[in-house]
Amino acid sequence: MEAPFFLPASLLLRPIIWRTFAETQRDVMNKGVTAAMAQERSEREDEMLQLAAAAREEAYAPYSGYRVGACIESEEGLLFAGCNVENASYPEGSCAETGALAAMVAAGQRRVRHLVLTADGERLCTPCGGCRQRLSEFAGPDTPVIIYGDDGLRARLTLGELLPHAFDLPNDAAG
Repeated sequence: MEAPFFLPASLLLRPIIWRTFAETQRDVMNKGVTAAMAQERSEREDEMLQLAAAAREEAYAPYSGYRVGACIESEEGLLFAGCNVENASYPEGSCAETGALAAMVAAGQRRVRHLVLTADGERLCTPCGGCRQRLSEFAGPDTPVIIYGDDGLRARLTLGELLPHAFDLPNDAAG
């Protein structure tokens, strides 16, 4: 009797993870930014997009050249912008969303109502996994995450769509 042959889990999972990621990206891009979705943009969202775009222009990205800007609206209606800041000692840089969250918290705000992102390039720029988790500390699953590129609106999502099973601990201080 021959011994069973097993592939290492990393070899089995790699194609599945890549396919899932690729399918997810395609599904989000094909979700279809309809004319109606594009018209949903309010004056407030325009203001947030302008602040995110201005922050993106100030991004420090000498290594990747990939500049990202973010604007967060707090529950009280205040706006906070951030940009990505790279560092030669990767991964010591920070994302645009992290900068905007830090500014919000420094101003005494604790809840995110709305997030607008804008980035260079043709790819859809969703928050990284760490930023998704950071955002979930201050935002609920229904919080809108609106993503723009140089070509205009790319996607309207919710934090719950981006991070469906967020890690959560009871935190009376966050409320």
